[in-house]
Amino acid sequence: MPGRPPATARESEQALLKAELLLEGVRARSESREVRRVRRRRKVRRIVNKLLWVVGSWVAIVIGAFAFSGLVMPLGFWGLLIVPLLMLFATLVVVRLPGSPGPEERPRFEGVAARDLAPRLDQWLDGKRPLLPAPARRELDRILYQLDTLGPELAALPPERPEVAEARRLMADHLPRLIETWEAVPAGVRARDPEASLHLREGLRLVGAELERLNHRLAQERLEALEVEGRFLEKRYAGPPRPEA
Repeated sequence: MPGRPPATARESEQALLKAELLLEGVRARSESREVRRVRRRRKVRRIVNKLLWVVGSWVAIVIGAFAFSGLVMPLGFWGLLIVPLLMLFATLVVVRLPGSPGPEERPRFEGVAARDLAPRLDQWLDGKRPLLPAPARRELDRILYQLDTLGPELAALPPERPEVAEARRLMADHLPRLIETWEAVPAGVRARDPEASLHLREGLRLVGAELERLNHRLAQERLEALEVEGRFLEKRYAGPPRPEA
């Protein structure tokens, strides 16, 4: 029975392309799950922060009530009625506050240690996220995920490493400047002209890709260091068994 004819170069290229697309799809789904996980964690963190603000406001109101009663005059019936009303009002105010207000101005990075770069930018970006169009928010979520991974890596690097300088340029200059430039476009123009959103999305995509490459490079160094350690242990302990005395 004749064998199967050898695949042509075109068929081989198509097979390789399908395999690459399949791998890219798997990677994108995995990254999407990680992005959703980071987003859920941020949501939980915002809820916890609000609860802490509510508890703090209640404690301040109760302490103020006791101080007023002890230094000025007893609270009486109306005072005891006003205290829970103030606590309810404070709760409503905290609940209606934005979940992650963030600073309006670009955070300052002069003299900031490498370990603090990602957390400082993270807070600012999280506050800017609701202002961005939906496609740009998706790209920003990927950036926030990369920052979540990159932060601990930068904390472990010495400041003279070129990766630290590269990360500082991306996080302290390029990314904030991109968002501020988009914000400088009048809202009416942004609403009428989709080019503004497209430029923002593409810029965020490029920054996210650079952060991903930086993360991959640092992770590769960790893997190479682990491989070196493994080879050392193999040479040290995986030799022929020593004869017993």
